[in-house]
Amino acid sequence: MDEVFRPRFGLNARAVLLAAGLSAALCLPGLALSAQEDVSFSAFYVGRTDSNQDGLVDTNDIALIYGATDEADVPLSDASVSVRSSTIAYDTNGLSMAYTHGAENAISLTMALAGQEPVTVPLSLPLPGRLELHNGLVIVHGANAEQIAEVQVFDPASPAAPIATHTFRSADTASSVSASGTRLMGYNQFTGGLSLFTLPDMAPVDFALAGYASTSPSWSPVDDVFAMGIGMIDNPNDARIVLVDGQTGAVTEFDVPEDFALGTPATIRWSNTGRYVSLDPINDPLTALSVVDVQTGEVVSLRVDGSRLIVQDWAADDSFMLLLAQPSPGDGPELSLMRYTFPDAAPVDLVSPETVDFNSIEWASQSTQVAIVGRAEASGQTGIFVIDAAADTLTPLFETPETDLRGVFWSGDDDSVYFIAPSGDDLFSSEGDPTALYRVSVETGEVVRVSDEGIVVAGYPSRRN
Repeated sequence: MDEVFRPRFGLNARAVLLAAGLSAALCLPGLALSAQEDVSFSAFYVGRTDSNQDGLVDTNDIALIYGATDEADVPLSDASVSVRSSTIAYDTNGLSMAYTHGAENAISLTMALAGQEPVTVPLSLPLPGRLELHNGLVIVHGANAEQIAEVQVFDPASPAAPIATHTFRSADTASSVSASGTRLMGYNQFTGGLSLFTLPDMAPVDFALAGYASTSPSWSPVDDVFAMGIGMIDNPNDARIVLVDGQTGAVTEFDVPEDFALGTPATIRWSNTGRYVSLDPINDPLTALSVVDVQTGEVVSLRVDGSRLIVQDWAADDSFMLLLAQPSPGDGPELSLMRYTFPDAAPVDLVSPETVDFNSIEWASQSTQVAIVGRAEASGQTGIFVIDAAADTLTPLFETPETDLRGVFWSGDDDSVYFIAPSGDDLFSSEGDPTALYRVSVETGEVVRVSDEGIVVAGYPSRRN
């Protein structure tokens, strides 16, 4: 039910926004809805009520996945089990989901895919770390009883056992799946071991890549291609960005204009459309940030004296990217925001955010707008503000004495911004003041409560699949 936001002071409370602003006609037979019932949800979240009826909402109470409607919020997960909020996967429309529940060594997996009856199976992985949905399959990343990294693939149509399993050689291997869901990659950041497999049958894929890893690999958001930074065999300080085609094994190299010493921590990042890749040395303001256009092969290096540049994110259409300029110790008091358009020689300062001490940033999905949470220097109050990064303008949506605002997420149509804040409900919570999910209109600034009274929005941070 929606109600006007009533800000109040409160203690810090751990909370999560799993997927806000999705609009979907959701039919999940066997859960809270019948097979014939179509309900349009504006948001999905994980929350708890006082299910034990002991006057306290805490981790002993059942955590459920809820879908928010204009009338009442609907539990979408099995009301008899408590979901593990760190291992939940949705598809982008909310038509399918998978989640784990139970205690360590007795964990189950529930799969509720569109058009299929939900099924629950015991999970042999005592430490599931992440779930993914691809091509009608559920992929579970985790660790086995020996605490060795393992991936299991489940088909909800034949759920008795995984249809494929791969156990890596150590506990330190991280696994990830390509955009098409047909390739699985494993990478060990300590040994540099890199492996590639087909899905769902786990057949090895051959590729030849020589060098010293300077970053972890990262899949393209749109193709079965991964990127990583490497140093060359004959000169480890000769930095390169390499792309590996997960289908063919073909390798493409891009020479980075400014080299850096092997062992310098760095990150690799794709733009939203897969057009650009950035190589970002961590905590090293002396080394430039490199960006490559993977279509043309052009590479640029960006530098701001006295600051390390951090790629925050790209605009939805990759027209430009947002950078954080982090001053070196003693060189400046605060972070600043910059805009960069490829292949310009340098980024441009954004002036409009200078009146806000921001601590959270979230791009809109379809525009050049950025939502930030921060403290307005003029009023000293916390609020949510929208920056048009193209026009360099800042619009305050609302301000409040309440300091505990988090979980910022745009609606699917970019008309509203969702966030989590203390609710003022007459409840006792072991994690601080009870929290609720709210949304604020970008056009009017009106704030309404989304989650129902009596539900504490709770869990660990996660993003929709």
